[in-house]
Amino acid sequence: PPRLTANLDLSGYWRSLTDPEWQGAAVVSVTVTVLATFIALVVSLLAGYPLARFRMRGTRLLLLSLLATMLIPPIALAIPVLFIVIELGIRDTILGLVLVNAAFWTPILIWLVRSAFVGVPTELERAARIDGASRVGTIVRVSLPAAAPVIGAATAIVFIGIWNDFVFAAVVGGRETHTLPRYLGESVSPPFNVLAARIVLTVAPCIAVIALLRTRILRLG
Repeated sequence: PPRLTANLDLSGYWRSLTDPEWQGAAVVSVTVTVLATFIALVVSLLAGYPLARFRMRGTRLLLLSLLATMLIPPIALAIPVLFIVIELGIRDTILGLVLVNAAFWTPILIWLVRSAFVGVPTELERAARIDGASRVGTIVRVSLPAAAPVIGAATAIVFIGIWNDFVFAAVVGGRETHTLPRYLGESVSPPFNVLAARIVLTVAPCIAVIALLRTRILRLG
């Protein structure tokens, strides 16, 4: 094991940042995480608001179904997901990783977005409608800004979950779609300083997101 010392050695960071394989994995991770989070957020906004404001038949059953999907571990979905992406011809593609991650995290985000809209007083929307705002205008100008802090924190949690995904990256991905967690898992005995640098660089975006939104994320609990 390496000995603790006051002499800083940053060569591991430079070696990682200049490694073409690490750069490719970083690009794939950023692309998949941003696109999958965006898709999940759009779908959650379109589904979360009606579930929070309108009484419809089957709403409770739908919410229970969404809740049930959260109880399924990703590893249990690995084989079915593999057959689906092979049938669709999107294995070892960024599109496959984006769709799979977005589908897995959207139910969780719908629940959180719905809770955010439920917390917005309906009186605000009624006042906006009385002032002449349309339904869409009320949502965009009143409800969405009021729920934005909670929605932002929920989106950050989903972002972190997709960024750290390893199961779907290992099942759906391949040689052309290495993400950073998979790249770490498949590293073959690198030097301690290089491995430590790769770990720090991989978790740095998650730490940054939590540091920026720590107060709002804690309020979700």
